[in-house]
Amino acid sequence: MGVFESFSDFLNMNGYAFYVWMSYGLTLLLIVVLLIWSKNQRKQVIKEIKQQESVKQARKQHSQSEMSL
Repeated sequence: MGVFESFSDFLNMNGYAFYVWMSYGLTLLLIVVLLIWSKNQRKQVIKEIKQQESVKQARKQHSQSEMSL
């Protein structure tokens, strides 16, 4: 397995397992949180754009109806 004599030694990381695996775990957690947050932000931005478009369309229709009078 390279530097480590066994899989158990690999998991133990020469006594630094807590710090090494905690770092990997925290990094993975932060990436997952970032992905979820980004997905929610994207949905929110799309929702806001749709709302702005409907307001824009309503104003356009209103101004066209006033012009025809």
